[in-house]
Amino acid sequence: MTSNGDPEEDVRLVVLTAVSHVLADPAAFVALLSAADGEADAVRRLREAHGFTAFQARVVLDLQFSVLTGERRARAEDELALLRRALDEPWDPPLELSATVRSPRSLEVPVDGAVHVVEAADREELLDRLVTVVRDRLARPRRRRVAVTTGLAEGPVTVLVDPVGGARFRYAGDEGDAAG
Repeated sequence: MTSNGDPEEDVRLVVLTAVSHVLADPAAFVALLSAADGEADAVRRLREAHGFTAFQARVVLDLQFSVLTGERRARAEDELALLRRALDEPWDPPLELSATVRSPRSLEVPVDGAVHVVEAADREELLDRLVTVVRDRLARPRRRRVAVTTGLAEGPVTVLVDPVGGARFRYAGDEGDAAG
């Protein structure tokens, strides 16, 4: 498994690997934490028992116990598997889409022959919803990045959506306005 050079994906991989490791045996994880005298001791024990970095140990300590449920463990395992598969495959060149602006708070995005209307109360929420629609309906199923030309007068001109991570926003005047 290799990195695509995205620091956010590298961090997610380190975090999900640590979470997956401790959730593989929740009883041992809880026993280890219960035996610790305090946070510093818990970090030391996690590092020794699992070979974690200090960062991974602290992330694991910050987990909410709802992650111990079967559903949350399965979701974490699925996300980790998706991330590992995606990192093992080339993503480029990105697929390209053009969104149509209906209003400052509404876009239309064509995905596989269907037009999806994305609406929101403000531009930030609109962009978040655009990323979600494109990731869920196109980027993840095809395991490809997607470059969306937004058509927005104010805001990013291109949104580059990764199948497993975040999105990058390019604005008019940025170096390399076009996706790629």
